[in-house]
Amino acid sequence: KQWYQRRVAITAGAYIDALQEFLHCCGYNGAQDYIASLKGIPPSCCPGKDSPLACLITEITFPGCKERIEDFFKGNTTVMIIGLAAVGLVELMTMFMACFIRHSQMKDINEPPYHF
Repeated sequence: KQWYQRRVAITAGAYIDALQEFLHCCGYNGAQDYIASLKGIPPSCCPGKDSPLACLITEITFPGCKERIEDFFKGNTTVMIIGLAAVGLVELMTMFMACFIRHSQMKDINEPPYHF
């Protein structure tokens, strides 16, 4: 159980670091979130530094990830709507095709499938 908890914690930390690097942000509301948690500043908040220990809180200019995530969704709303509509259309077409195939199989129900 300890191995699993440690692995989940490492994986979650890696995902958070990757998200912060992608969005160029630090913490949920800002770098102050890491000071409050006493876990230290992650490397993704200190680009160009060899070690996050060398990064001072005053040097971090990234905004919080909350703002960046909201901006990302606002800027990509049209793309997400089109993507969801396309997925829904494919699902609907697949359902109709399955119903058509089943209907064509049921038409021949009076004939035995195998002739002996």
